Amino acid sequence: MISAVLFISFFVFLIMGVPIAICLGLSSVCAILYSGTSLTIVATNMYAGISKFLLLAIPFFVLSGNIMAKAGISKRLVRFVDTCVGHKRGGIAIVCVIVACFFGAISGSGPATVAALGAVLIPAMVERGASAHRFPQP
Repeated sequence: MISAVLFISFFVFLIMGVPIAICLGLSSVCAILYSGTSLTIVATNMYAGISKFLLLAIPFFVLSGNIMAKAGISKRLVRFVDTCVGHKRGGIAIVCVIVACFFGAISGSGPATVAALGAVLIPAMVERGASAHRFPQP
């Protein structure tokens, strides 16, 4: 029955025109209040869920990726791989894959790789003829 309250309240808020993020939060609050659980327990469980020390690794990996991008490591790596395989058909796509593998091995993180290489590889791909509308603009 609690799941029915959750889904029904979600769709009611959605039909009312409330943004999806707020619909999710309000429908969850409705389901929690219907179940009789205290909101202080919810707050305690939420804090316990986000107070993990390992979650600090995500922003620090992205920071390290940005530092490596500003230091020019990613541009040098792209230039090196481009001289090796860039002359082949579809070379820039091959360069993207190989550089991402190398950079992922260097940084140890996927988000750091994306943060460091996105600013370098997307303009290079557009310059070589990839359609620019496929890449989201910041």
